[in-house]
Amino acid sequence: IERCYQSINMQKIKNIELIFVNDNSTDNSLKKLMKLAEDDNRIIIINKTKNDAQGAGSSRNIGIKASRGKYLYFMDADDYLSEDAFDVFKNKLEFKQCQVLLFGFTAVLDNTFSKIFESDLVQDSYFSFSTMNERMSIISKIYFTNNLYSVWNKVYLRDFVVKKNIKFPNTRTAQDAFFNIDVFKKIETFSWVSDHLYFYIVNRKNSNQNTVKSKFLDEYKLLQQLELLINIDSKSNDVNLFINSERLRIAINEIKFLYRQSPELVKEAFSNNKRLHTVVQEIDFKVFLKNRIQIRNIMYYILLKSKPGLILYTQLLKLKNLGN
Repeated sequence: IERCYQSINMQKIKNIELIFVNDNSTDNSLKKLMKLAEDDNRIIIINKTKNDAQGAGSSRNIGIKASRGKYLYFMDADDYLSEDAFDVFKNKLEFKQCQVLLFGFTAVLDNTFSKIFESDLVQDSYFSFSTMNERMSIISKIYFTNNLYSVWNKVYLRDFVVKKNIKFPNTRTAQDAFFNIDVFKKIETFSWVSDHLYFYIVNRKNSNQNTVKSKFLDEYKLLQQLELLINIDSKSNDVNLFINSERLRIAINEIKFLYRQSPELVKEAFSNNKRLHTVVQEIDFKVFLKNRIQIRNIMYYILLKSKPGLILYTQLLKLKNLGN
């Protein structure tokens, strides 16, 4: 948490409030925060009680309620910002008012490897949405570069979030995704900054990333929210590719989870999980054929469509694990 704080403290813009919500932590985080607060009066520490709803979603809702600034920004305590991040935020937001500002990020693995996530929106851009197809054309581009669901690569206009009553759900997983789906359902103006301003630590110790649990039910509900967001009768190619890629992604993730529990579970995946079966049956194969860059998705689709294919996919996972 010290690195996270230092990356904020080194910003040239100092007129900010730092709200830390302590969700009954059992490590030394609270002690470290209290030490930092002795020298920084911008720090606000909120301690949740055991009667409060647990999890990152409820913690962020508490932070929103306690905030008084013009903008909202959410960070994970393990990550850090580039030293000019707040300057870029301020300049872009003051140049043209928008409800959400999105920026690039770099994924860092064990401080030894980093990957910059690019986007089709390679130049700074401003968007004003008037139709659902316009909105989904941009959202699909953000989605395919892993930029849509996270909150730490976006700055939100606080009045927009509060007046539209946008809140994080108390789901076990995917709280950020549900929040952003609601945001993009109600958004009218949006800006993209091509700079990579956030460093996201991958596979961090004790992170939810590494928790061995199925995300399928939450992601299935998220997929339903995506369907509600879109006008089903007027789907463009971008929108169809977007939705079908989501269907395929959550199906593959659940198959991988079942395999980690027991390879035998994969063979009976569809008969024991009607929702998984439904998701796979709803995947539109023709959408992937229209988009030649989606060859991997076509292969996944073929493997998932039958029990022999599932067994083959299980063997491929086993070979991959042996290779690692």
